[in-house]
Amino acid sequence: MKGKNGKFIKQTFHNIEDVWDVIWLLKKETIENSKGAESISIAGSVSTQLPFFCCPNNIIDVSHSSIISKYFYCKEFTVSPFKGSYGDTPSRWIQQVSIIKNAVGIIERRAANKSKNKG
Repeated sequence: MKGKNGKFIKQTFHNIEDVWDVIWLLKKETIENSKGAESISIAGSVSTQLPFFCCPNNIIDVSHSSIISKYFYCKEFTVSPFKGSYGDTPSRWIQQVSIIKNAVGIIERRAANKSKNKG
């Protein structure tokens, strides 16, 4: 992150909350800088910048891994994650699926662009 003088700020992280504070700043910055740009996403911006100040493994916990595994299992084997119809599906799951699909799309586009640039 740059300070008001345009120089990068040296920051020390004392705990994971300090890391999350920077992630929220990145989110805010991405929203402000992407007005009118369809190709910029918060997930893409954060995932690109995260390795510069934190190991991504530090912010992923077991519950996140479990949700992601459940998403891919349901997608791969075309099974519903919950009994019943769409109306019976918890809204939290619907939000999580949307976030995962968005992130997967970003990863796939990056991979396609990388291979296109190599060839």
